[in-house]
Amino acid sequence: MNAFSIRRFASMLFQAAPRATLASLVLMGLVALTEGAGLLLLLPLLALAGVTSGAPVASGMWARVAAFVPHSLGAALMVYIAVVAARSALEYAESVAAVRVQLEVTRRLRERLYRALVRARWETIVPLRGTRLAHVLTAELERVSVTANQLLSGSLQLLTAVVYVVAAIAISPTLALIAAAGALLLLLPARRQQREARRAGDMLTTLGAELFAGATEEVATLKVAKSVGIAGRMADRFSERARALADALLGAHRRYRAAAALLTTGAAVALAVVVYVAVARLHLAPASLLLLLLVCGRLVPRLASVQGSFLLTARALPAAEAVQTLLDELEDAAEAVEQAPSTPLAIEHGIELRGVTYRYPGTMAPALHDVTLAIPAGRVTALVGSSGAGKSTLADLVLLLITPECGALVVDGLPLDAERRDAWRASVGYVPQETHLFHDTIRENVRWVAPGASDAEVLDALRMAGASALLARLPNGLDTLIGDRGTLLSGGERQRLALARALLRRPRLLVLDEATSALDPESERSIRQTIAALTPTVTVLTITHRLTTARQADHVVVLDQGTVVAEGPWATLLAGEDSRLARLWTAQLGLDDDLVPQGAVRSS
Repeated sequence: MNAFSIRRFASMLFQAAPRATLASLVLMGLVALTEGAGLLLLLPLLALAGVTSGAPVASGMWARVAAFVPHSLGAALMVYIAVVAARSALEYAESVAAVRVQLEVTRRLRERLYRALVRARWETIVPLRGTRLAHVLTAELERVSVTANQLLSGSLQLLTAVVYVVAAIAISPTLALIAAAGALLLLLPARRQQREARRAGDMLTTLGAELFAGATEEVATLKVAKSVGIAGRMADRFSERARALADALLGAHRRYRAAAALLTTGAAVALAVVVYVAVARLHLAPASLLLLLLVCGRLVPRLASVQGSFLLTARALPAAEAVQTLLDELEDAAEAVEQAPSTPLAIEHGIELRGVTYRYPGTMAPALHDVTLAIPAGRVTALVGSSGAGKSTLADLVLLLITPECGALVVDGLPLDAERRDAWRASVGYVPQETHLFHDTIRENVRWVAPGASDAEVLDALRMAGASALLARLPNGLDTLIGDRGTLLSGGERQRLALARALLRRPRLLVLDEATSALDPESERSIRQTIAALTPTVTVLTITHRLTTARQADHVVVLDQGTVVAEGPWATLLAGEDSRLARLWTAQLGLDDDLVPQGAVRSS
């Protein structure tokens, strides 16, 4: 039918929850068998009630069933009740098993997808749209979950329909063939209907993703939208997306109900033909005719249910494909599994990059080219350069988030290979430009990286980050809720919490990626003093475009277009001939600033 077929979807379910799916299938078979057993008992019961003129009770399948039926009506009815009770119990067990499959599939796929995400290489994660990840993990997985239940329900109805077909053949092979021919005619449009359902599913997936992305991303810009007077336009755009999704859902439902109406009407015509042939041509006995009508009457809704289940499954295939595609994408990019917590590596002499080149996937020009530099142990090293110079890429290399195309990262003379990755990551603290805080207490925000940390350790980390004064003024201390993303704190306070979080693990290397770029000068100066006080215990690498921060560093590295153009003390680099650092400093402070040696800037 299509690349991602119903068969592949069923295989996906079985792989996600094999035991639960197998148990559900076995129970389906038992339900269908008890349904057939109850049906087979009806004719012997009619015989005992005296409604058997010409009925095939004494021959074939019916004769074999009659041999096991008591000869008294009361006892036979008790057997029938027992069979129906057994079927009801099995239906209950099958229903619970089907829901268990649905929940197990959702849970395991969600866990597998999330684990694949956190284990994937950073180069694979970076280009992914955040709303795509969230949409697949939530809405698309819910569609897969509901459809799993639909597919199992359709399978049960299909097995039951097979039982009814066998019963119809036992009553009258000729009429059964006529009914089968009618059923085939009715199912001829099924292929086309499934293709239409798949196309509708593609549309629903696209529109649902757009609505989710719009809601998520535009809500984040609501402050800007309100401030410039376009909030109403943003709401109109959201309404258009919501209306488009509602229209697509309505159209899909119309096609689904039209297919069901066509099948039901066609089934009524087929049933009328069967009855006419049975009475006018074959002169079928009343009991057999009654039973045939019962079989056909129960078969039609089963076929309609089977058709509906498979149409709904076809409509949800794009959601399953979105889940599987993302899963394959992430699992194909998996790193080696993290081992048990490792002993951090000591940094006695320093960190070196030797001839490192890195190129982002899908790009021609390298982000870093033949980079060689040193980060002395126990000192503050500042990495500076204009936007796009490769500063954050270099930080990602030092954090072992990405692997160089060539060259090596070396600590105390030994290369950092895959075997030392976990030990190195246990040695590093990282503070990004955008502080990620949770709607939780100060305590839980700080110990997010070390959930087992005691209050004393949290307080010590806050002290090292210069946040003791912040804690003292808060009425609930460590138990103070800081709001979504720390909105109840100032920018400087949020940055200090992020710094305390990084320091809680007692890192040997602290990497600060534009960590003070959004702060006012006073807050920046305070954070700088806090960082300087960490040395020589901690080696600090600060990536910054603010040269006031770099000016206080012990060692400065200047990057330009992915290469190191200068390295050394601030004063030496600033005074050098044709100094790139001097040009950057000039651009920030102005050509007439008396702090800039004018001879260091070559006129052009």
